[in-house]
Amino acid sequence: MTIAPTKSNTNGLKNSKKLGDGSKYSKKEVKELYDFFSELDIKGTGKVTGQEILAKKNKLKLPDALSPVDFVRAMDRNHDGIVTFEELLKTLYPYASQHELKVMYRWVYPESAPEEVHIASTFEPTAEQLWELEQLFKIYDKNKSGGLEYKEVLDMALAAGYDSEEIAIMFHDADINKDEVISFDEFVQLMKSSYI
Repeated sequence: MTIAPTKSNTNGLKNSKKLGDGSKYSKKEVKELYDFFSELDIKGTGKVTGQEILAKKNKLKLPDALSPVDFVRAMDRNHDGIVTFEELLKTLYPYASQHELKVMYRWVYPESAPEEVHIASTFEPTAEQLWELEQLFKIYDKNKSGGLEYKEVLDMALAAGYDSEEIAIMFHDADINKDEVISFDEFVQLMKSSYI
């Protein structure tokens, strides 16, 4: 059995940007992101709509092929037609743990950070998509154990363009019951959030 890296033993990997409060993300970058978000939030509601992005389209320098509606859809994780700062964080930092999201949120909203940053999954698979995910799971389960070990997830995610540090964090976060194997249910949750 391959031992999967955990967050505690991946902190020393190169290019780590570990900054205060247990977050590996840059406080400066998150604050710049918040400034960008606030500039888009013309009405000051803490939410950005397609209309607000349309008003700022020239400043954003969006490609002509990407409409403001498409821009919102890409980040609107709960499909309500608006983008919150939480959704923007989760979209741009898909491997951030709940703790890391909470730390990032506190950097810009020190008085109102939620206990957990709740953001809906990217999609809810249909029966046909679940069947396809099951077939995919079987392909990646090279040793036919009924679960994906770290090496199997590593091979899959490297092929999708992730680096080994991201994969270690992704595996740790996806392994909900911490048995060092990704079950099919955990795999489905991973697929919902990782875009692999």
